[in-house]
Amino acid sequence: MKDLLFLSSITLMTWTGYTQPPLLDFQLQTPEGPALVDPVDIASAGDGSGRLFIVEKRGTVRIIENDTVRASYFLDVRPLGIYTAGECGLLGLAFHPDFPSKPFIYIYYIKSGPVSRIARFDVNPNNPDDAQENTEFIILEVDQPSFDNHKAGDLAFGPDGYLYITLGDGGSAGDPGENGQDGQELLGKILRIDIDNGNPYSIPADNPFVDDEDVLNEIWALGMRNPWRLSFDRETGDLWIGDVGQGIWEEIDFEPAGSGGGRNYGWDCYEGNATYEGAGCLDISNYDFPIFVYPHNCSQGPCPYGTGNSITGGFVYRGSEFTSMQGYYICVDYGSENIWLITHDGENTEITMQPGGSMFNQLTTFGEDDDGELYAATLEDQLYRLVPDGFLPVYLTHFDLIPGETTVDLRWKVENVADITMFTLERSTDGIFFRPIGIVTPAPDKLNYTFTDLVPGSTINYYRLVYTLFDGSAQISAVRTIDRSHYEISTEIYTHASGGLAVIFHGDVGQTGVLVYSSDGRIITRQNIDESYSDIEGTRMLPVGVYVVVVKSDAHTWIHKWLKH
Repeated sequence: MKDLLFLSSITLMTWTGYTQPPLLDFQLQTPEGPALVDPVDIASAGDGSGRLFIVEKRGTVRIIENDTVRASYFLDVRPLGIYTAGECGLLGLAFHPDFPSKPFIYIYYIKSGPVSRIARFDVNPNNPDDAQENTEFIILEVDQPSFDNHKAGDLAFGPDGYLYITLGDGGSAGDPGENGQDGQELLGKILRIDIDNGNPYSIPADNPFVDDEDVLNEIWALGMRNPWRLSFDRETGDLWIGDVGQGIWEEIDFEPAGSGGGRNYGWDCYEGNATYEGAGCLDISNYDFPIFVYPHNCSQGPCPYGTGNSITGGFVYRGSEFTSMQGYYICVDYGSENIWLITHDGENTEITMQPGGSMFNQLTTFGEDDDGELYAATLEDQLYRLVPDGFLPVYLTHFDLIPGETTVDLRWKVENVADITMFTLERSTDGIFFRPIGIVTPAPDKLNYTFTDLVPGSTINYYRLVYTLFDGSAQISAVRTIDRSHYEISTEIYTHASGGLAVIFHGDVGQTGVLVYSSDGRIITRQNIDESYSDIEGTRMLPVGVYVVVVKSDAHTWIHKWLKH
C-alpha cells in the first residue's frame, strides 16, 4: 500500500504541457433596425433558425436575424406589472429543450411586490417570431425582500432536461435575512425542477434533498450570493457558475457532470475562499469552494491575476469556427473589464487573464447561438461576437517540485523572460486556499528558476505558479501536489530541448528500466539506465501526443504521463 500511495503522489507531480490560450477580441455587431435597450441576457431557440433573442431589462425580448433587429417584439411583459428598479426587471430566458416540437419559452422576471416569477409562454404556432403574452402560465413565485439587488435570475436547461434557476440572497449587503444558508428558503440557491410533469412542476426524484426535511426539495445547491449567470458545457455537461461577491472576492464555481448536486458554496459563511461570517457556520468540510477567485483590490497581497468588482459568468466555447477557443470557459468582470479564460479537468484549474482595455464597458451577459458561437452584450446597448485574435503567449515550459526532508524546491523553466514582470509562488495545504509564499523577479536571459519553500505547511502540499506580464495579463499553472513523506527517492520526466524524453532521479535509484508506451498500449522503446538521462532512445522524433512512461527499479515502479509537443 505504501508503494501505491507513493506512486500516486509522484504521478501528480509529473510535468504536463501548457497550451496556447487564444487572445480574445470582442467584435462589435451593428445590426440594422431598432437599437437594443439594456440587454441582460442572450438566448437561442436551438431550432437551427440562427435567430438570437436579446432580453431587455425593461421587459421586452428582441429578435436578431440576418444582422437585423426585428421591429416587433418577440415578447413584451411590461403590461404584466414588471418591476425594473435597480437589479430587477426581465432577467432570464430559456427555450424548452425540445423546441419547437414543444413550443414553450420560460422567463424569469421581477413583478411588483417584489416577487421573482418564473413563467411559461406559448410561441404562436403560426408565427415563430411571436411569443403570446396572453398565454402566461406561472411556474413558480418567490417573495423577495424590499431590496432592489441580488435577484440573480438565470434560467438554463441541463443535459438532464430539467430547468435550473438561480436566485440571489434577496439583496442589501451581507445577507441580512441569512437566506444563503437557510434550507427552508429558496433565496440564495440554485433550484432544479421538472417542468414537463406536475402542475405547475414536479421535483426530480434524484434531487439531492428530497429526503431531507431541513432543505426544500427544489434546491440543487445552497450558499449563493448573487449567481449572475450559470451555463452548462455543451460537450461535457459540466456546470459553471459566476457568483458575484460582497466587497472583497469574486468567484467561479464548478460542478462536474453527474455530481448529483447538494453542494453548499458557502455564502454568507464564506466569501470566495475567505471567512465572511463565522457565527452559526458548519465545519469547513461541509462547503464547496470556488475553482477561481479574484479580489476587488490588491491590498490583501500580490494580485497576479487581476481585479474587479462584479463577475459576469460566461460559457465554455464549443463552437466550430474557432478551434483555438475550444474548451475554454470565458468570463469577464463588469467593472474592470478583465477577461479570464479557464480550463478545469476536475482537479487542476489553469487560468489566463487578459486585460479588458477599452473593448467594451459594463458587460452584463454572454450567450450562445444555435451553433455554439459566443456573443456578449453590455448595458451600453452594444452586442459583441467573441473571436480569437491570435494567441496569448505561453512562457512556461515546465513546473516541477523536488521534495526534501524539511523543504520543497519549486523549479520551473520558461521560454523567455522579456515580457514577464514577476513570478508568484503559491501554496495550499488542502488544494482550496492558496496563499503567496514568495515572489521571484526574472533576470535578463535567465530561463531556469528555483524557489525553496523552507516551511512547508503540511506533509502533503499543493503548489502553483503565477507569472505576470508587462501588459497586465497573467497565467496560472496547473496545481502540483507533493507528499514529503516520500522525499527520499523519486523520479520525474520532462521534454528535453532536443525534443526527446528526459528522466531525472532523486535519490539512489540504482539500475532502472525505462519503457515508453503509446496511448493505445504499444511499446515504443525500452532502455536500461543507471543515472539521470536525457533524450531516451527512440523518443526524439515521436509525433506530438500523449505517452505513458514506466520507470522501474528493483524496489519501485513509477508511472508518468508524458505530453510531447
